[in-house]
Parts: sequence; C-alpha cells; structure tokens
Amino acid sequence: MPSSKTLVLVGVGFVCMLLLAPVALFAQEWSPAQKDVWKTVEKMWELYGKGDVEGELAYADDELSLWLQGAPLPVDKASYRKWATYGSKVEQTDIYELKPVAILVFPECALVHYYISGVWKSGPLDKGQFGTTRITDVYRNKGGKWLWIGGHNTDVPQK
Repeated sequence: MPSSKTLVLVGVGFVCMLLLAPVALFAQEWSPAQKDVWKTVEKMWELYGKGDVEGELAYADDELSLWLQGAPLPVDKASYRKWATYGSKVEQTDIYELKPVAILVFPECALVHYYISGVWKSGPLDKGQFGTTRITDVYRNKGGKWLWIGGHNTDVPQK
C-alpha cells in the first residue's frame, strides 16, 4: 500500500496536470492580426490598472455595450465611464495577469476570450482579494485601430 506522502504527491501532480491542461490546449502561435488585437487588450488593462479610465476609454467605440457580471442590464459607454471612475477611486489593482484563450480576427471585428487573475484592494488597510475572471470582448476595426465594442465577464468561483 502506498504511503500517505506518495498519495499526496500523486494527488498534487494530478491537480497540476488538470490546471495546466487548458494552457497546453490553447497554447499556440498567434498570427500578426491576433497579436495586434491582443496588444489592445493588454494596453487597456494596463490603463485600467493605473486607474486611467479616460485612457482606457480611448480604446472604446462610442457604441460600446457591455454586460458586466452582476449588472441587471448591459451598460453603454457613459454608464461604464461612471462605474469605472467610481471603481478607480475605491479599488486598487495590486497585480494582475492576462491569459488569452482564443482570438478570432475578421477584417472588421475580433472576438477575444481570455482570463484575468489578480489581486484587488478596496483601501489601504485591505490585504487584497485574489480572483479570476473569464472575459469575452468584441472589438471593431476602425481605420486600423481596434476599438472595444462589447463584452461580458464572469468570475471563476474560488474553491
């Protein structure tokens, strides 16, 4: 009969395999068009992390429509500006990491599925809350610039 230490090591190895399987499944070489769209996603999150709402919204189409987790209805650009501005005052992004899953690029639009994991704080005494969110964003190509036009996000339950 295997020792409890052996069983624990086998269990940890199995869990690691399960956690890394999605990465291996979606690991691929991105095309130049996919990389171009992904640069926009990264830049927007960089600006969001700094609390630069207007900088982030410079990458948003005027017809932006988002259905954010917990929102009863989709929000437009003006509503997103209001909530993101409030959030930038009460929440701080400590660290985050983006993981692309799938990027579909067409001449006029792109669909991006990805994860963000990070630690967010709601004040100087808050030690931070780790979380992971699944995100789907839609971009419109206007004059060679990718503009955010839609999306949806769902938190990944923490165990």
